[in-house]
Amino acid sequence: MPGYFPVFQPLPDNVLLATVVGELADRIVQQPVEETKTELMEVIRSMYGSTVPDPVDVVIPDWKTDLFLGTYSNSPVGVTDETHQQLAAPVGRLYFSGEATSADYNGFVHGGLFSGYESADAVIASRSGCHSISGSTYIDSFVLLLLLCLSCIL
Repeated sequence: MPGYFPVFQPLPDNVLLATVVGELADRIVQQPVEETKTELMEVIRSMYGSTVPDPVDVVIPDWKTDLFLGTYSNSPVGVTDETHQQLAAPVGRLYFSGEATSADYNGFVHGGLFSGYESADAVIASRSGCHSISGSTYIDSFVLLLLLCLSCIL
């Protein structure tokens, strides 16, 4: 059983995130949740002892079938800041943003948010008489970013 759950992340509020990929992920989403819970607890108890209590709940998202879960990038060895800059480079009036374009925070939600701000600033800067969103509130920036994205698409 060791190695079945290769990555554990402790999160706030006593949440433990176990990340699985590939064939293991395919198997887990197809089997009953109780079976996965049993396997998971066997691994955790082998590391921390038999006194670890059972979880209150186990949630298993299926990223292949739920189109609203999203995903994140995983850069190979050798990727540079220039690679992320190339991914973020606009093509005409089409601007790109997302966590994959963030050299500092790729793979993380806040990387997507920050790159969205950068793209929104670039769009605003490309229009005469417009000001950066950097000093505005999060909600104002988010609404503005959505409007800018819509205006670029249309």
